[in-house]
Amino acid sequence: KELLRSIFEELSKGANRALVGPAQIGKSSLLSMVQRLGPAQLGLAAADFVYLNLQVLADAGDFFDALCQELGLAPCRGYRLERQLRGRRVILCIDEVEKLKSDRFPIDVREQLRGLADGADAPFTLLIASRSPLEHIFPDAPGLTSPLHNICPQLDVPPFSEAECRELIRQRLSGHTVAFSEAEIGELIARSGRLPAALERAAAVLFDSCLARGLGS
Repeated sequence: KELLRSIFEELSKGANRALVGPAQIGKSSLLSMVQRLGPAQLGLAAADFVYLNLQVLADAGDFFDALCQELGLAPCRGYRLERQLRGRRVILCIDEVEKLKSDRFPIDVREQLRGLADGADAPFTLLIASRSPLEHIFPDAPGLTSPLHNICPQLDVPPFSEAECRELIRQRLSGHTVAFSEAEIGELIARSGRLPAALERAAAVLFDSCLARGLGS
């Protein structure tokens, strides 16, 4: 909740941010929550929140096709895209941004993203999710272009607190007669490293084990 509060506070100022944390820590879930809660939080239309998962995009052409389709525009890029976006404010959530390091995504993709998100009147506000800091992923050659990380300050995504882990387990068990012991909950938290996805998987295995032993429904 505190991290979401910080994200919305920054987005309300038009500030770009990069969510950085290891796999399974919940970055994709945060992007999804921003897309779902953002219209009410920021007073924008649902159509002004765009989510792109780069894992399913093949190359730069696919990227711009997907971006324009989500924006309700005919496929375009460069000046034509900038012209059609004038006067709009779009929160662009990009997941798995490491994919842009592939040879199929030349540096001009990042150049255009930066151009569309840099400045007070820029149409895009970027919320990018990655496993590593952007300056490590894209050590762009000096003199070619201003790097993307310069306009996307990092927000670290921490593991769940123990209290958040317990709340997740409590919510998932709600409505069932299965109950985990304190020792089992402690083991789940320790084994998962307090990573949400790992905690859910470990808890699901324990839940199925309880059902198999006839300990609940």
